[in-house]
Amino acid sequence: MSFFQTTVLFFGATVMAGAILGRFLPDSLSLWNKLIYPALMLCILVLIGWTIVQMLFGLPKFDTVFPITAALLGVLFAVGIKGAYITLKQRKSKSNP
Repeated sequence: MSFFQTTVLFFGATVMAGAILGRFLPDSLSLWNKLIYPALMLCILVLIGWTIVQMLFGLPKFDTVFPITAALLGVLFAVGIKGAYITLKQRKSKSNP
């Protein structure tokens, strides 16, 4: 699969997983929302760190085994859109009593 296809695939998978969790397990989403941003930040830092180490020492790339950059980008897009949707929904409910 290409970089774009992997990004779109993981975007769709994350949106579907978020919709399913929100529909069937609404109470567990509070824990999920608290953990998703630190987990994504840790993944990005590990990816940046590994890229620097691989450039310095010539170690194997992650992308030769699995396109982790595209997958992470798709998840980031999905989480960002979900967060924006929740924020807009909360603002609308506060403005219309």
